[in-house]
Amino acid sequence: MLTTILALWGALLSSIAVGWNLYRDLSEKGKLRVTCYVGCTIEGGKLDPNKYLVWNVTNIGRISILVKSIGGKNKDDTAFFIKESCLPKMLKPGEYIIESVADFSVLSENLKSLNAYDSLGREFKASRKQVEQLKKDYERGKMDVVAN
Repeated sequence: MLTTILALWGALLSSIAVGWNLYRDLSEKGKLRVTCYVGCTIEGGKLDPNKYLVWNVTNIGRISILVKSIGGKNKDDTAFFIKESCLPKMLKPGEYIIESVADFSVLSENLKSLNAYDSLGREFKASRKQVEQLKKDYERGKMDVVAN
């Protein structure tokens, strides 16, 4: 009787361990957080008078992920990408990259999303709230040159 109980207990524990390992291995695919905002740069203690549309892409997953490109999509599903960038780049967990452009024309009413793309073709989007706020600010003319 004791042998049967121990055998059942061992079978239950090993089944749980196998299930957990399968879940962990299948769910760890890497994940990027995309944050977009308007920012300025300071170089050598001097403020650059221009504002930039900035993408901050952070690896929030547990495995390394190759960021292939950064850009966005319009409502008609046409995509655009930042041409002058340091990409592609492998990001380890917790690492980030920052890319920017000075052209705010992408924030038109036609803009659907601001994205980062990995080497597997997956698309990671900035929050809809951020994109809508950037579009509103652009329409209100808040993307002008900073006064010195």
